Amino acid sequence: MKKFLSKILVFLLIIDCFMGCETTKRVAENEHLLTDNTVIINGKKENTETINNLIAQHPNRKILGIPLRLHIYNLARKNRDSLFEVWLDKKPNRRERLTRKLSKKQIDNLKESSIGFNNWLKKTGEAPVILNDEKIEKSVRHFQDYHINNGWFNVNTTYNVEKNNNKRAQVKYNIDTGKPFIIDSIKYDVKSKLVDSIYQTFKKNSLIKPNEQYRTANFEQERERISNELRNTGFYHFNQDYVTFEIDTVGTNKKVNVGIKIQNRAITTQDSIKRVPFNIYDIREVNIITDYSFEKRNQPFKDSIRFGGYNLYSYGKMRYKPRALTD
Repeated sequence: MKKFLSKILVFLLIIDCFMGCETTKRVAENEHLLTDNTVIINGKKENTETINNLIAQHPNRKILGIPLRLHIYNLARKNRDSLFEVWLDKKPNRRERLTRKLSKKQIDNLKESSIGFNNWLKKTGEAPVILNDEKIEKSVRHFQDYHINNGWFNVNTTYNVEKNNNKRAQVKYNIDTGKPFIIDSIKYDVKSKLVDSIYQTFKKNSLIKPNEQYRTANFEQERERISNELRNTGFYHFNQDYVTFEIDTVGTNKKVNVGIKIQNRAITTQDSIKRVPFNIYDIREVNIITDYSFEKRNQPFKDSIRFGGYNLYSYGKMRYKPRALTD
């Protein structure tokens, strides 16, 4: 049955195309079908995946240059259930004649099949992409944010919409990036001497380097890297919030001067916040509860043993050999 319906669909599509079915069939008079986006960066057309992903609204997908799924969608009929009833009553006695031949139940099944196939056309197809001004503005913001985050601080994005009389429209984005900003000097301000001594051991692998183009992602990843390195070294209370950056581009001729700050630990009291140097934490002891359960959590331990630097506890009699748990 599915193969049969597929053949019917292909046949209908061929007829539909040869009869010149308009892709704007479902486009209202005051609307326009989006048929193309063009992005021009510094006078050159760009069609990379990265740039295309920044566009908030794309035309209907095409296969061999044909918006096939849009054609499928256009084959669907609006209000298919009421149209079927109109068809039954269009000719005198059609309903009665079919009822005598097929029975009312079979006619209802025929109606359900018609509606089901119509719904399948809508689901398999693709509704026309109607030009949306808000999504154009959203695309512009995406272009601006992307280029600023990658060092083109003076980027300027404009667009032009060409609307045709046949209810089709194309959008052209023009992006002038200007010159990228390059990282120049890097200054460090580490409040804790202990933190600074550890930081010096992995600072050379920094993702922020002089003479490289500014990229926001590098700063975000460097903050995470510093935090992970220090926590893994034993600074238990350290987190990314203690790493901050100062960016200076004023009067630098497209240069970025960077300040990297690593603050002391902040301890909040009732009246104020005080800053104290971080301490390195060592593991003092390891406690192992051999038969822990949530229900027993408040019960006293009945058996315990210290072995190999580990403290082993049990709510009942110890059932495990210490070496089996600690090796």
